[in-house]
Amino acid sequence: MPEIKKYTIPKESFNEAFFPYLRSNARTEIFYGGGGSGKSYFLAQRDLLDVLGKEENNVLVMHKVSASHHNTTFKDLLSVMNEWDNKYFNHTLSNKFKVNYSNGNERITCLRTGNEILFGGCKDDNELEKIKGIRATNGPITHIRCEEMTNFTQKDIFQLNGVRLRGETKTRKRFTGSMNPILISHFIKKDYIDNPQEGTLFYEHDNTDQQAIINNPNVVILKTTHEDNKFYGEEERKELLKFKTIDKYYYDVYVLGNWGVLGNIVFSNYIIEDFDYTENDLEEVFQGMDFGTIHASTLIRAGYKDDELYCFDELYGKGWTTSDFIQSVEDKWPNQQAHEWIITCDSAEEDRRLEFERSGFRRIEKAKKGPASLKYGIDYLCSKKIHIHRSNCPNLAREIQGFKRREDKNGDAMDAFVEVNDDCIAALRYGSEYIWSNLGSVWYDPGYSLGDLGL
Repeated sequence: MPEIKKYTIPKESFNEAFFPYLRSNARTEIFYGGGGSGKSYFLAQRDLLDVLGKEENNVLVMHKVSASHHNTTFKDLLSVMNEWDNKYFNHTLSNKFKVNYSNGNERITCLRTGNEILFGGCKDDNELEKIKGIRATNGPITHIRCEEMTNFTQKDIFQLNGVRLRGETKTRKRFTGSMNPILISHFIKKDYIDNPQEGTLFYEHDNTDQQAIINNPNVVILKTTHEDNKFYGEEERKELLKFKTIDKYYYDVYVLGNWGVLGNIVFSNYIIEDFDYTENDLEEVFQGMDFGTIHASTLIRAGYKDDELYCFDELYGKGWTTSDFIQSVEDKWPNQQAHEWIITCDSAEEDRRLEFERSGFRRIEKAKKGPASLKYGIDYLCSKKIHIHRSNCPNLAREIQGFKRREDKNGDAMDAFVEVNDDCIAALRYGSEYIWSNLGSVWYDPGYSLGDLGL
C-alpha cells in the first residue's frame, strides 16, 4: 500500500483494476471503457499521491475547454482530498495543500513538496501554443493528463505528448488520457489500438501485470467498465444498465466499454465556434434549466440574431443537490443577477423549482410538458441554425453531436429519441418553449397546435 510519511492509504481505497497503475512507469497511458468505471476518480487519487510523495512532480490536467474543469476534474481532486482527510489523516491533509478555488484559475499546491496540479485547455491554436509556457512554481510540468481525450485533435495530442513533455526531469515524464470510446472511427482507436507502437501493453479489467508496467514500457492501455468500480452507486448502476433496452450504441459504449458505431443523429444544423456576440447583441434571450442528481443539473442561456439561435453560456454539474445547484448559479452569476431572469425548468421537479423560488429566483417557471412536447421542442430546434459557443458551452456542444433517434431491431430510425446524455438539450428545449409555444414574439408553426400536444 502506498505510504506518505507517517500516513497510510489502505489498498481498499482503490479499485483493483487500477491499483497496479499507482506504480506505472509507462510514458503514455490510455484508460478507456464504459461509464462509471472510476477512471477519472482513480487518476485524481494518483495525482494527489504523486504531488504529495514525489520530488518535482507537477501535473497539468487538460480539458479541451478549460471552463470544464471546475465541476469535473477539480471537483474530483477535492473529493479525494476530503475523503482521505476524513478517513485517514485525522483532518490534517488539508493543511498540506493550498487550493485556489477561483473558477477559471484553479490550482492545487502541495505545501510539503512544492508540487502543483494545474489546469488548462486548448480550444484553439493560440491556447495550445500557450501550454508550452506553463510551469509550476517549483519547476517544469512532468505529467499531462487529458480528460475526455476523444475531444482532442491529433495535433493537440502530438503537441501535448510529443512536444510539451520533452526534456529531462528528476521525475519520469508521463502522458495520460482517459475517455469513453465514443466512435469506432476515432483517430485514437486507429493510432493506439489498431496500429499500436511496438511493445504496447493491453489490459482489461484487473488482469494488469504490475511488474510489466513498472519496467518502463512506452504505451499501456487499460479497458474497464462499471463492473470494475466497487464504489459505484447502485442507483447509478441501475440507470446505466437501462441502456440495454434503450439503445444499442449507448449500451455498447457506456456499459460494455466497446467502440461505438453512431448512426441516426438528430442534429446537423449547428456550428460550434467561439462567436463574439454577447447577450446584449441578441434578441429574445432566454434561460432553460434541467434538474439532475444522477444526471447532470444544467442551466443554458441563449438568444437570437437574424433568426438564428446563439447559445452563449451554460452551467453544468453532476451530483448536485438543489442547494448545490442554487449556490453554483449564484457563484457563476453573482450579485443576484440570475434572480431576475425568467427561467423555464423541468415541470417534473416541482419541489426543486420551489426551493429555487424560495431562494430568490422569483421568475422560475415550469415547462408546459405534454404528450408530444419533446418532439415539438426538438423539431423546433432542428428548424433553426444553432451556434454553440465552444468555450462557454462545452457540454451542450458534446451532447448535440451525439443526440440520436431510437432504432428498431433492424437498426432503422424511429420517430422517437434516445433521452440519454441530453441534459443541456433538455434545458435548451425548456428555455425556448415560450417561443415555440407562441408565448414570445418569435413565431414558429410546425403544422400542429399546442392542443395536439396536450398543452
